[in-house]
Amino acid sequence: MLKNFKEFLTLIFLAYFFLSCNSTYDDSLTYKSIPYHGENANFIWQAMDSLPQSSGPINKGISPTPWWIYTEFENNSNTEVNYYLTLKNPHINLLKVYFDNNDYPELILGDRHPFYERPIINRDLIVPLKIDPGQKLEILLLVDKSGETNILQPSIMSELEFVNNTILENLLLGFILGWMIIILIFAVFTAFQLKESGALFYALFIISIMLWYISHWGLGFQFLWPESIGWAGKSRPFFNLMTNMFFLILVLRFFPPQNKKSILVWSIWILIAIHLLLIWETLSINELELPVQDKIFFLKLTFGLSILLVFLVLAYLIRQIQNKVPYAGYYLAGISIMVLFSIFTQLNHYGVYFGTSSFIFDFGGAFSLLGETIFITAAFASRTADFKREKEKLGLQIIQKEKELADQLIQVQEEERTRIGRDLHDSLGGQLASIYILADRLSQDIDQAQNLDKLKSLVKESIKESRALSHDLAPSHLNELGLETILKNRLRFIEENHAIKTNFYYKIKTPIPSNLALMVYRICSELLQNVLKHAQAKEIMLQIIQKGNILELIVEDDGIGIDLENKHRGIGISNIKNRVAYLKGQFNLDSNPNGTTIIIQLPVESN
Repeated sequence: MLKNFKEFLTLIFLAYFFLSCNSTYDDSLTYKSIPYHGENANFIWQAMDSLPQSSGPINKGISPTPWWIYTEFENNSNTEVNYYLTLKNPHINLLKVYFDNNDYPELILGDRHPFYERPIINRDLIVPLKIDPGQKLEILLLVDKSGETNILQPSIMSELEFVNNTILENLLLGFILGWMIIILIFAVFTAFQLKESGALFYALFIISIMLWYISHWGLGFQFLWPESIGWAGKSRPFFNLMTNMFFLILVLRFFPPQNKKSILVWSIWILIAIHLLLIWETLSINELELPVQDKIFFLKLTFGLSILLVFLVLAYLIRQIQNKVPYAGYYLAGISIMVLFSIFTQLNHYGVYFGTSSFIFDFGGAFSLLGETIFITAAFASRTADFKREKEKLGLQIIQKEKELADQLIQVQEEERTRIGRDLHDSLGGQLASIYILADRLSQDIDQAQNLDKLKSLVKESIKESRALSHDLAPSHLNELGLETILKNRLRFIEENHAIKTNFYYKIKTPIPSNLALMVYRICSELLQNVLKHAQAKEIMLQIIQKGNILELIVEDDGIGIDLENKHRGIGISNIKNRVAYLKGQFNLDSNPNGTTIIIQLPVESN
């Protein structure tokens, strides 16, 4: 299993490396950029000649102002071609697009406008360009990312490149979201199966981080809240704070602190409280009216809290490992992956450029999350397996105790049955026989012979019933004569006293334990008694066959079938089912107006 786990990790990171290599920026597209300070487009068109050209990603860190970006593109083909301009950032508050020295924007789009107003339905902001053969198109963009991280990657793609890139990104998004859904299902299943609060918070953590990525990738604005322009900007910090809070609670739930009053534990709880306060603040404020400086402060605060969270969790997990707490190593391995990428991302947000494409920051965190969830899920899986083993062990002990108690109860019942049967045979049976003899003598001497004959008949029936009841309660000589002989005698008694034809087939390869033989006799007697009382049958067949470790009982009759709604009949069948269940067997019934077949299979070894 460990080998397959390593192969899976290798496959994930190879796929990530391949996709990131195929998503590097096109440095052939050059541009010029300048911060916006209230100038109009006409002023910027004239000022662009004096600005230096750049290429590659734009990283202005947390920007307090919008930016002007100028670029030009020429169609060198002989036909009119559709091109698509993208900045590789789905979160732009406002984007104004100007062409060829015009001072009025041709397009205005962004998160401050409903999603359906975009010219191209895509999670990213796409500007369609239709360029004639040999035409050079000048493009001026006013990009408003004020109060946010201003990381852009200008790129112009042909229609084929755009379609291929979209397909590639959608496949990657589907893979990552599919993985998260699988982990979520596992967490929910674990929470319900084990009643584990840690698994519940793990599920909440997965839900919140999945919603954060959906928001981060622009899928939330596209599919979930396309008209909520106020929520589009707040959704990312909201879900980021929720994710951090649930992760902190998850760590404390999965690894309960040994010293709840330690400074480290108190620090984590204080950080959770701060996150709750910021979540409430995020929901309360109107992001559209928030001053830029307040947005910058809030953003820097959340970045700082994320870094603090990472180091607090690392310290807590190291403490757990030192205390030899199980599974802490899994969490430490998982969080270490997130630590490296988190530091890398935060430095990039503050304007430190590492020469990487936007792909790394769009999907790198998701891949580090895959690594983290693999280790955390492995910890939950190991813990679940341990819980399962403990539960099975405890369950076996309980079953063994219950079986011992049931065996003792059955032994007491059988002893009581034997005593009652013996008393019936010795006292009531003898008294009925004496009454019968006395009535026979009287019938020869007096005139009321007819009434005495009726009395003799009733007494004779009573003797038969008491004898049958005595045999049922205490089958005589079962251990001495064996199950086969006792059942033969029982069937012979039925033929002689009930005028029903019986057939008996008995094929047992190995001796049956006495306790099992007694239970089989009880089951057969109950089945035969049911036939006599309710079936109105003319013929009965009883088969007892051993097939390997399975003892199979088959009782068939040609009666009127079983009506399970009949209260007394239902009780009889229920008693038989209970006996079969106690013996860990299987009970199957097939009944119709032409007869009934009951097949019972009992394991020999377990009994």
